[in-house]
Amino acid sequence: MNIAAVWKLPLIIVCENNRWQIMVPWHRVRVHEETTGYAEAFGMLARQVDGNDAFDVYHSTRWARERALSGRPVYLDCATFRTAIYSTQFGEPRRKNPPDIDVWKERDPIARMAEWLLSYAEVHRSTEQAAGRGRA
Repeated sequence: MNIAAVWKLPLIIVCENNRWQIMVPWHRVRVHEETTGYAEAFGMLARQVDGNDAFDVYHSTRWARERALSGRPVYLDCATFRTAIYSTQFGEPRRKNPPDIDVWKERDPIARMAEWLLSYAEVHRSTEQAAGRGRA
């Protein structure tokens, strides 16, 4: 990060921040949940992103690209969560805290995008029908 900032490299670093380090939650190993402060300490631009929102990731990546191409390295902290089994490192598959999993499953990026696409298709279909161009 330091070299990128000093040399003004056109670099975008994307952190897939699932709030865990192996089987240890973030609050046991760090003071702050977001990791953007590390990049900012090196003089990089940094942004917290909802990693489960495809539109937020897309727009933040476009923002980062514009800055990186102008000589400002950028760090994106994409907050997400792995709901599947995390590790088999210690012989037996382990899971995270089940209440955490339920909260994050409600924010599943694939389900969120599917819901948006279905909603968009319905609005588009209604608009087309109202204009007399749609199928009955």
